[in-house]
Amino acid sequence: MSLYSDPNPTAPRTEFFAYADIKHITHALTFLKPGGRLVALCANGPRQYAALQPLADQWTPLPAGSFKSQGTNVNVTLAVFSREPEPASAPEPIAQEETRCPRTEMQPNLFTSQLPLF
Repeated sequence: MSLYSDPNPTAPRTEFFAYADIKHITHALTFLKPGGRLVALCANGPRQYAALQPLADQWTPLPAGSFKSQGTNVNVTLAVFSREPEPASAPEPIAQEETRCPRTEMQPNLFTSQLPLF
């Protein structure tokens, strides 16, 4: 069956047992490119707070029971992480030799060349 024809698609979720959310998020952070942003849900427990909150740009606890309809009463927080963009490097200065146009050097300049005198 094609992924696009599935009438009940599911999205992968972070498991909250055995602190898998900490491992999952710290692993995902290793793939974050400069200037990138990662938004993640994790359990709002003391171990998650100690491990992830210092790395987060934003730490927003969700209301208790936010995922009760999904079958879990775990308190959850929304965490946003970002990586600084790489600093812009100054453009390399153009060397003096590269500023001359080689085509004009091959053609004689009629105003300065020696013309036969009649």
